[in-house]
Amino acid sequence: MKNRTRLGAFLLMTILLLSLAGGARAGSYPLIVAADGEGVPVYTASGGRKQAGILYNGFTSELSLDGAHGRHSCRLTRDTTVWLNPEQAMKRLPGNIESPRDRGADQVPCSCFLAEVVPEYAKVYTGTGHKRLLLEHRRGTLVVVCGEFGQDYFIDGTGFVAKSALRKVRDLTFPETGRPDFGLTGLTEAAVYLESSQIRLASSAGGVSVDSFYGSIRNGSTVYILRDLDGWAQVARISDMEKGYGYGGFIESRYLDPAGDHTVPTAVVKTDHPLNRLNVRSMAEKDSRAENKLCSGVRVQIVSSFGGWTEIALYGEAGTWGITGFVQSAYLTRDPEEAADARVRVRFRLEKTTRYSQVPVSDGDEGTVVGVRTDVNTFIVHLDSGEIVAVREEGTKPVLEPIDPAVWEAKTTRSLTLRSGPSSSSEKLRTLKSGATVEVLLRGEKWALVRAGGEAGYVLSSGLKPVK
Repeated sequence: MKNRTRLGAFLLMTILLLSLAGGARAGSYPLIVAADGEGVPVYTASGGRKQAGILYNGFTSELSLDGAHGRHSCRLTRDTTVWLNPEQAMKRLPGNIESPRDRGADQVPCSCFLAEVVPEYAKVYTGTGHKRLLLEHRRGTLVVVCGEFGQDYFIDGTGFVAKSALRKVRDLTFPETGRPDFGLTGLTEAAVYLESSQIRLASSAGGVSVDSFYGSIRNGSTVYILRDLDGWAQVARISDMEKGYGYGGFIESRYLDPAGDHTVPTAVVKTDHPLNRLNVRSMAEKDSRAENKLCSGVRVQIVSSFGGWTEIALYGEAGTWGITGFVQSAYLTRDPEEAADARVRVRFRLEKTTRYSQVPVSDGDEGTVVGVRTDVNTFIVHLDSGEIVAVREEGTKPVLEPIDPAVWEAKTTRSLTLRSGPSSSSEKLRTLKSGATVEVLLRGEKWALVRAGGEAGYVLSSGLKPVK
């Protein structure tokens, strides 16, 4: 499984050498364990009094530039950080190798190995001692073991699982640890059949996941089947195999059967008011970061559900950019009649063709606002062409013009300035008193387009309270 923290070749080894020489500055630098013996000991704190476990030769991650007592911190999961001596960890690292695909990577000593899940389900946790459940892997699933911590193994890029739940399959070379097929040969090739443009690859075949790890797969793509997992398949994308690195993941077997059911399960976002949006979080936790919010009425793909949370994905009919993450299951419905349709049709007003999310958009192009990003006034727009783009309203001139928008009432919670554009530099039209009723035409994260007394303009969204 590809470690999410692998760093590209753009991080120069000179950064490492400077930091080890005592240059302390914020940031991180790449780590590849190539120590004497099987690996390097890691500790619970920089003082090194208590050993947490060992990371095997061939494990890759990143280290903090800010160290203490000759040790630097290495974040394994969101709940587990260990400390190690990088000089000791990389003592036998040959040359300027920074990833398993670099020239000479086959010379890196490696004691990581490929293992398979033995019980019907194996629970993976974010820390030793079974602190917090991360996901469940089904019997037969292949994983890369790259460390041991007491009675647990550490699975590269994922978490901790009981040693008794895994059985060794084969040793790995360092380049094989970064390949989605783990260097296996004689694999079966299969095509992907979908009713939609693409779907999210699942993190496991167990149906339990509280974090996202993998990418998407498009209709018509080809994959190698690593394991048949009783209705699911562990796969590697052939497009990645040709590059020698990339993603592996899990997909229902029916999508690999030309005569199977290719329907992608979906649901509709249902918020408690049309002006409110549903947080899409990076993990299935309320305190997890929400980078995106979706409008009521938006249809999304269902990836997995567990513990009151659902992993969702939103893709356009064309292109590959989309929205993925976790939402609270209570705000999804299978019946679209239960959800108010708060999507807003818009037309672009541009002086020249502009690229959004790498997609060229011209004046007069139309689409539908399906959500917002949590940074300043960025809208998520589903273009009529089938692409999904992130559009940021910048400057004093509006970019998005609502087309026959639905109207929802709101009241001002304080005195607000009505302006001609979504900017504090835009012309001031008038002042709205606290408690004034306005009609909301398009609500962004920072600015909202409203109509007050027949006059349209922009006010700060934080000063509006929806009227139920």
